[in-house]
Amino acid sequence: QLYAVERARADGDVGESVPGALYRALSAGPAALGHVAGYAFRVDSLAGDADSVVIQLTSDDWFDVVGVHPVAGTVWPSAAAGDAPPFGAVISDRLWHRRFGAAHDAIGRSLSIGVRALTVTGILPPGFSGISLEYPVDVWVPLGLEPQFDGTSHLDDGGLNWIKVVTRVRGTDRVEAAGSAGSVLL
Repeated sequence: QLYAVERARADGDVGESVPGALYRALSAGPAALGHVAGYAFRVDSLAGDADSVVIQLTSDDWFDVVGVHPVAGTVWPSAAAGDAPPFGAVISDRLWHRRFGAAHDAIGRSLSIGVRALTVTGILPPGFSGISLEYPVDVWVPLGLEPQFDGTSHLDDGGLNWIKVVTRVRGTDRVEAAGSAGSVLL
């Protein structure tokens, strides 16, 4: 039921990522795609830690679409239209153990990534490190925080392919319409 949405390019290649503007259009429409969610990766460091972490910038509905939820705490609250995204972070069980010693008071504590301080809002189930085999994720943050990490926003950029898109398609007709091999081509 979970499909990657890929973009067919003019040269015949298939791209795994889409521009922010296209992601926004997909998340607002067509119902045949089902419920779509977007995400992107970055690598950064935690303050006071020599090891780098994989961070996933994630749309508010990504956890619902993927079907995984925190075992402790919650996903950050959705930002109202026009509001700044919340500075919340959902962390992996692995990072919870490594960074916080599996302390029960980790929810609400600060986690500094680069120069940005985030509040831990949730801890994901043991063994879950995202849906990408290439990038085991340690920290999930709202996609709207992308300008805080990159210094500028690419969410409205129509040319930079940087957001991966997934959709949960239910029902036999929709699955056949979505395509085979676990991906939907645009």
